[in-house]
Amino acid sequence: MILSMTGFATSTRSVNGSQVTVDLRTVNHRYLEFQLRAADDVRSLETAVRDAVAAVLSRGKVECRVAISEPAAEGRNATPDISVMEGLAAHEQLVKGLFPHAAGLSVMDVLTWPGVLAKASLPSELLGEAVLAGVNDALGELTQSRRREGAKLAQYMLERVQRMEKLVEDAKPLTPQAVAAFQTKLRERIAEASGITD
Repeated sequence: MILSMTGFATSTRSVNGSQVTVDLRTVNHRYLEFQLRAADDVRSLETAVRDAVAAVLSRGKVECRVAISEPAAEGRNATPDISVMEGLAAHEQLVKGLFPHAAGLSVMDVLTWPGVLAKASLPSELLGEAVLAGVNDALGELTQSRRREGAKLAQYMLERVQRMEKLVEDAKPLTPQAVAAFQTKLRERIAEASGITD
């Protein structure tokens, strides 16, 4: 069976209210080249994810993206990071010293500042299980996707081969006449080149 070298698959799992999404994308490549795009807390799983991919795929350029998203009501589980807020306050004092008429930060500005609200992260064991399960699910879907694309490619090639075979069959009756015409033309050219005339 022909397997296409290109494919895409995705898997999403819910774990403790968080969504763990794994996307796999493959394109043709001579060797197996793996790339993981993920947050730092998933980086420790890179070797395990690479091994899972290598167990299924022997070649191709594989890009794996892992995204972790909180539910819409994530704010209720978020706790303020005091050190980030203190750093923000120090920067605001510096800005006020340089620009006395600048508007101060509102409560909403502070709460939406990157890093101020630290969300409770998934325990590493749960995260690891969810990511690897997602990778395995995505690999299964990817294999099916590559199979489907491979079947289309095989059908395309078969149709082209059948078309060529028909053209060859259609040309067979014309072959003796074409060979005779070619021989006549060749004799004429040889005669012209050697100066022989009838």
